[in-house]
Amino acid sequence: MPTKKLTLSVDENIIRSAKNYAKEHNTSVSAIFSNVISAISSKDRDFKIPVNSTLNSIAGILKDKNINDDDLRYDALSDKYDL
Repeated sequence: MPTKKLTLSVDENIIRSAKNYAKEHNTSVSAIFSNVISAISSKDRDFKIPVNSTLNSIAGILKDKNINDDDLRYDALSDKYDL
């Protein structure tokens, strides 16, 4: 399958670790990324990506709220500009 370039924003420490791992295992960061994504999106449907505690604590807090994007934007701008 032909490949296509993808740009990601990642912490510098993770980039360094990924490059070191790739070098030690005679592969590329692109190959590692492809393998991980293939593994989690194919037959292993039970694979869970670790989620930090902050995300867990806020997950679903707006589920039953009647808030739309305009309300959120207004609140953010009001806070930013002390309206």
